[in-house]
Amino acid sequence: MVETLRSKPASCTSPVRVALIGYGYWGSKVHAALEAHPDFTVTHLHVRHPEELTAVQHAALRDVEVSSSAE
Repeated sequence: MVETLRSKPASCTSPVRVALIGYGYWGSKVHAALEAHPDFTVTHLHVRHPEELTAVQHAALRDVEVSSSAE
């Protein structure tokens, strides 16, 4: 039996925008997994001390708005 694949509805074509709170061990893993998936994009990140992020972390967060406020 052959099944036809349905295309996504027009309302589902843009990725889901996600904000993360925390960028420790698991936060960085969740960020990488979400960025690797075409249906999600991380747009905001809350960390307590953004000035303590390393250059490598800043490079991974190139398109993400980082702030110390979760609001």
